[in-house]
Amino acid sequence: MAPALAPGDFLLASRLAGRVLLRPGSIVVVRHPRRPGFELVKRVRRCDGAGVWVEGDGPGSADSRAFGPIPRRGLVGTAWARYWPHPRLLR
Repeated sequence: MAPALAPGDFLLASRLAGRVLLRPGSIVVVRHPRRPGFELVKRVRRCDGAGVWVEGDGPGSADSRAFGPIPRRGLVGTAWARYWPHPRLLR
């Protein structure tokens, strides 16, 4: 998720993902569709009837380009702040 996120960053995420309006650019936490129990942090590229298309900011990222859209039930939360290594809101 560079440049927005770096390895070791800690995030605050709201579990209200199913009740908020997602828009392109939002950073979300999703369940990996092929690895049960594994979660990913990705950026929303688009939402449609098939689900939410998510992509990482870096090349070679495990995202919708590899596994397709994430169904709404696969959304865990929406990230809204980074609290470590230093506080700053996500953009």
